[in-house]
Amino acid sequence: MYLISCLVFVATIVMAVWFGNLHPMFMDQTFPTVLGLVVVPTLFFTLSLHSLNTLKLTLKAVIGKEANAKAQYVLTSVGKIALLNGFIVTLINLMSIGYHWHDSPSASYLGAAFATAIMSSVIGLVINLFCLVGFYRVQKG
Repeated sequence: MYLISCLVFVATIVMAVWFGNLHPMFMDQTFPTVLGLVVVPTLFFTLSLHSLNTLKLTLKAVIGKEANAKAQYVLTSVGKIALLNGFIVTLINLMSIGYHWHDSPSASYLGAAFATAIMSSVIGLVINLFCLVGFYRVQKG
């Protein structure tokens, strides 16, 4: 059920982007930037903290809904890393917007930069949400 709920959540986000006609901007600028600046560093930080074997055990525990204290620790750390990384990238993007505000040739730059800034935090929140739900799946009791 966990995987199904994750897929439904992602499908809902994709539908919102599609029906909101945000997919051109999302695919051109926001998605590659956020993927490179939030998801990839989160993966590297996670690999620097936990071994591949521990990550595999965590995935098995979440999918199998097994009580596992180590999996709780891994999910908590990954969620916090993703959230903080998303907020740091958001702050960097907002500083960039502020720095380029006066010499921006058009509002399209500022709109895309602001969307990228907000999307960084949203991606961090989404990863944190998945980790939080996984945390409760592997909790005892």
